[in-house]
Amino acid sequence: MNFEELVSKRAIGQDEPKDYCAWAEALLYTDVEPENIPILASMDYERDPEREDIEKYFQQSLKDLKLEIPSDENGIKLYASLIIENLFVGKITPLECVEKMEKLFSLADYDPKYGIWDYLSEDI
Repeated sequence: MNFEELVSKRAIGQDEPKDYCAWAEALLYTDVEPENIPILASMDYERDPEREDIEKYFQQSLKDLKLEIPSDENGIKLYASLIIENLFVGKITPLECVEKMEKLFSLADYDPKYGIWDYLSEDI
């Protein structure tokens, strides 16, 4: 899981504790190692990690890395971009893309920018 995927899932309310741990674990394989990253990554091994603890170490990790969470609007745009990118690189089928984008329409509080996907889904 990369940062863009994580913050886009967060923007649409589809983030789960395991996503934060996966992001931290991926960072362990790079040269970036603030002290909070291993703690966050290790929380994945807990049976039911507390969301508050996950959020605490995530926020501290962001400070350590000098990263900022984009606004919800930009996070939603990022999510849409990632879906389309996955289509172009063959990770998802065109039908899966339409289904994800249709779901995004409702998750984005029916923002008209994403309404075309609802109509396209109905036509299919």
